[in-house]
Amino acid sequence: MTEENKEKKVKTFQRLRLPKLVRWLREAIAFSVWGSVFIHLLVVDFSTLLPEQSPVLELLLHYRLLIGMGTTAVFWLILGNRRFLLFFGYIFAYPFVLLVWSIPKLALRNWATAVAFSPAIYSIFVAFRVNLAMFSTALVAAFITCLSNMQQLVALGMFLTGVYLIVHYIRRFRVAFSPSTVFADVSGTVRKVWDGLQESPWTARPEGEPETKEYQNQYGQNLLQMYMMTAGLYFLAARLREVIESRKLDLYFLGSLVYTFALTTVIFGIEYLGLERLYPGSFSGITSPGLMNFIGYSFSTIMTSDISPLKPTSNWAQVASYAQLFGSLLIIVLLVFVVLTSIRERYRQDLGGVVEELGSAADQSAFLIEKNYDLTIASTEAWLLEHNVLIARWCLRLRYGEEGAKQIPGYSEPDV
Repeated sequence: MTEENKEKKVKTFQRLRLPKLVRWLREAIAFSVWGSVFIHLLVVDFSTLLPEQSPVLELLLHYRLLIGMGTTAVFWLILGNRRFLLFFGYIFAYPFVLLVWSIPKLALRNWATAVAFSPAIYSIFVAFRVNLAMFSTALVAAFITCLSNMQQLVALGMFLTGVYLIVHYIRRFRVAFSPSTVFADVSGTVRKVWDGLQESPWTARPEGEPETKEYQNQYGQNLLQMYMMTAGLYFLAARLREVIESRKLDLYFLGSLVYTFALTTVIFGIEYLGLERLYPGSFSGITSPGLMNFIGYSFSTIMTSDISPLKPTSNWAQVASYAQLFGSLLIIVLLVFVVLTSIRERYRQDLGGVVEELGSAADQSAFLIEKNYDLTIASTEAWLLEHNVLIARWCLRLRYGEEGAKQIPGYSEPDV
């Protein structure tokens, strides 16, 4: 590709991109619009809530269609066709863009963190139906505890939220003392997949007359696939080794502890509020305390401090406070020391096992190339650079990195 063509492509790309400030504005508008739609459909009906706040909001809500049409027309005139489509088309398709492009792109850019949090992602999706049912039940129970006027429903809500917290603790301890991790399962899966791949027909030299065009095409295709697999395995092994060395796995364990701490604080705050609603006067220090007051008391209790002015005055309130102190003991003494010591090293060792399996598969793939095609890796790279330079360069960057690939003879030669 000539420098002139590269400059033309850069200029075309720059013309198609909106300024950075406009892109941030577009992102904020898209997030606000679709967030409001989600809240309006699933949480709060704005048509009944906003008119109570301000007459201006009531007027805007009443004439929302006309206001939307007028705003769209003005922006269309100002921005023009192309910029209008880039701006409002992005907003209109924001959920699709978020799921298909933004989240995968963010995961690829921060793949090390994504790998570190893969145990949590795996645990969510492996039992998604059960997790969704339990979370939904706990969320509904929390709202019932905070809003219902029936004592029976308040008691039921307290019971269900408490059960959800107990189940969470049981799961945390099962993970902490589990004999195997998700990375150990992945290691076995890599071994089985490689055992199946090396028996595939395309790993061997094709049969036929070497002089025929069909044979040469099949030969080049098989060799390219073998080298792409080899480079990909080396790439994955190297990147996962970087995850181990960077200690990104610690983010997962710290995140799980922070989540357990926050969940304990919030659920006990809801339990205290429900207890006060069932038995008024169970807590003293604040007149008519609300949810945030009890969450503050819950935080003070779990941190064993006296910051909150609330004090338990009934037997049930004291029992609940002691139960939370026991929960803080589980978090601090057991989870912190177990999760951040033995289980962290076990996860690190199991991830190291995945790296070893990938590295072994990469070495065996390179050996198959030498055995089946009578070519060394260096000869294979030179052959690919001669016959399929674009894909060969991509594979070399994948295996050796940008700087290492430049040291390969033929890599930096200009395109013909």
